[in-house]
Amino acid sequence: MQTSYALISIYKSRIATLEHTLREAGTQRQQPRSQRPGPVEYRKLMQRFKQFLSTEEKFWTHLVVRIQRQFALTEARSALATLSIVADTEPYVDDPDGGKRDHFRLPPEPVQDASSQPLTPAQRNNRRATLSKALIVLGDLARYREQYNEGASRNRGGPERGGRASRGRGSQADVPRAKTYDKARACYECARDLMPDEGNASHQLAILASYQKDTFESLVQYYKALCVRSAYDPAAENMGNVLSKFLDAWKRRRKGKPGGRAPSEDITGPKTNLPSFKDNVILLHALWRLGVE
Repeated sequence: MQTSYALISIYKSRIATLEHTLREAGTQRQQPRSQRPGPVEYRKLMQRFKQFLSTEEKFWTHLVVRIQRQFALTEARSALATLSIVADTEPYVDDPDGGKRDHFRLPPEPVQDASSQPLTPAQRNNRRATLSKALIVLGDLARYREQYNEGASRNRGGPERGGRASRGRGSQADVPRAKTYDKARACYECARDLMPDEGNASHQLAILASYQKDTFESLVQYYKALCVRSAYDPAAENMGNVLSKFLDAWKRRRKGKPGGRAPSEDITGPKTNLPSFKDNVILLHALWRLGVE
């Protein structure tokens, strides 16, 4: 939280500010062109952000491999295999003294021998929890990379449009295209499988569901984040926000006001005015949680 996420927050804030400035500059032509922030500055900022995310991904991958190997967490091998994380891909740089030095300055790995004491069950669970958290970070990094894989012309979640329109006819650039968060989802699912009693990974899966406008799946994952031994507390507030938005949309739809489409409706599917069974389930839970008469 004090390193990776703090810097990601700064990058996201600066990108959002620059996007807003560019939009305003497009509507206000009075300012001299030389003083306007241009797309070159935006591209440079995005490129630095992508480089940062790439470096972070290498570090956390390196850390995951190190934790799994040093503490002999055999139960995590399947997760690493699923995510195509293997030990022989660890990054090293040449040491000026002639040896190999750990690029990320991790401490030297202790030599395991017959006299080494095995981990107690509590210690093993603690190491496995640390590994699970590292996989969640990898999932977040993959999620951010997908969100910002193109410029400001794309939204940050849900169905997207392609790149720049072609000058010729018959262009497919405007065909809706959904972003894929498969890598992030795989990381979250592996983290959840390692620590099924912790709710953090399920909370992240709920976020992915919200990107796809799948309110029902998001609600299910928020419940999973809360109904475990180590509940992820932020899921309670986020679930309340999801249910409040759904209930507001439902009320607008009943009154025939614009914007009354239920958040759970698939905008790419067939159009219908009939509420689905899932919509009714979400509505019921919204009424329960929000105490609405």
